[in-house]
Amino acid sequence: MVHPLNIDLAIGAIRHGFDPWMCTVEVYGLERTLRFQVLDINGRPIVGVLRLSATDVIDPKKLRDVILWARTRIERKGFTLNAWNPVW
Repeated sequence: MVHPLNIDLAIGAIRHGFDPWMCTVEVYGLERTLRFQVLDINGRPIVGVLRLSATDVIDPKKLRDVILWARTRIERKGFTLNAWNPVW
């Protein structure tokens, strides 16, 4: 059985999922939605804003799938990412 994540752990996984690039994460709508984007060194979006529902954010499988999908998009644009293997 997969146990849900707490929101802080999920946000940390997102922020570190795109190292060495900056990742901004915002929680809004009384914590019902989370959005993030990955930025280059000039603050330009590498991957635009992605939105996740609170239920998707705390589901480890769904969160991993979204992060891996975004990482693939970033790498296809020619950006190098550090290895990522969250522990949760």
